[in-house]
This record gives sequence, structure tokens and C-alpha cells, in this order.
Amino acid sequence: MDRHHDPQPTPPPYGDPAASVADLADALVRDLLPGDEVVVPIAAGEPAELISALEERSAQLHDVTVHQMHAMHDHPYLHGAYPDHLRHASWFLSD
Repeated sequence: MDRHHDPQPTPPPYGDPAASVADLADALVRDLLPGDEVVVPIAAGEPAELISALEERSAQLHDVTVHQMHAMHDHPYLHGAYPDHLRHASWFLSD
């Protein structure tokens, strides 16, 4: 059974250098299922525009968790702005 019930799914633009952030966010939202988890890079590697685009589409998500070690931008989802849709899991590692 097709995971998304789409008879002709649109191929995702992942890895396409011409893809816009909006295209990537649309594809990611389309591919995410309830309970999925997304791990994003720390600090300077944070995909701030992509996270903002996910926040804009948060109503289409259910129980999705974004994992990140050190957020550089103060996104609303960090503060629980989209309960039941998009949440943050912060990682702290030490020796």
C-alpha cells in the first residue's frame, strides 16, 4: 500500500539545486507522517528557512518532532507554538 495514497506521487526535489525552500518544505510536509522525527544540523548548519517554512505549514503536520542540538534562531515552535503539530527536542551532550 502506498504510504501516501497518491496514485502518482510527485518526486521530491531533494538534492535539486534549483529547488526553492518552499518546494523543499512542500515535499517534506507531503512526506512526513504522524509521529515522524526530523533531525536538523546544529548552529550554523541550521536550515532556518526550511524550519520557518515547516512552521508555516504546521497545520498540515501531526505529532512531528524536530531534533536539534543547538538552535541559532528563535523559532516559535521552540516555545510550543504548534502543539500536536510541530515540536522541538533539544539535545545536550556531555562527557
